Amino acid sequence: MIASAPNLLVVHPSLGLGTVEDLVKLARNKPGQISFSSAGDGTSGHLSAELLANQAKIDVMHVPNKGQADAISAVIRSDVAFAFVTVPGTLALVKEGRIKAIAVTSASRSALVPDLPTVMQSGYKDFEVLDWYCMSAPALVPKPIIDKLASEIEKILQQPATKEKLLSLGMEPNFKKGPEWDGYSLWST
Repeated sequence: MIASAPNLLVVHPSLGLGTVEDLVKLARNKPGQISFSSAGDGTSGHLSAELLANQAKIDVMHVPNKGQADAISAVIRSDVAFAFVTVPGTLALVKEGRIKAIAVTSASRSALVPDLPTVMQSGYKDFEVLDWYCMSAPALVPKPIIDKLASEIEKILQQPATKEKLLSLGMEPNFKKGPEWDGYSLWST
């Protein structure tokens, strides 16, 4: 793994929502009437909203779209109340006031939006959703080659210019390799 990126929980500013709990209260007061958009079925935005609905025990409606731009546009137009979207391209709309970010889906506050609380900090323990950016190699590549590649990738990720570029793209450097990475090395066996 070379980087990860959280999603932002965004709402339309006219709703007057400032926290995750505000959104949950709205949904509880209007069961089945509050909708959220996503970039499509099974995307991290869709699954983030379903995780929140499950943990908060709220009934919300999913409106799948054909990509993130459409999902964000639905929030901007106030067609839906909220969406979980990726950081790149979204922060500019937040800064312009066209949408409002109320939380981030990482376990701890993100360097990308350090003033924004996490959904977990908002009272929903075990809530963490991240996009992963990984590199892989064919299963039979010799271990010394994999080790050399991992070492060079780790060095590159530690360079300030690389960190800055990844952050500008909405990704946080998060190097993990092979067997130390929670068993995901099983893909390379």
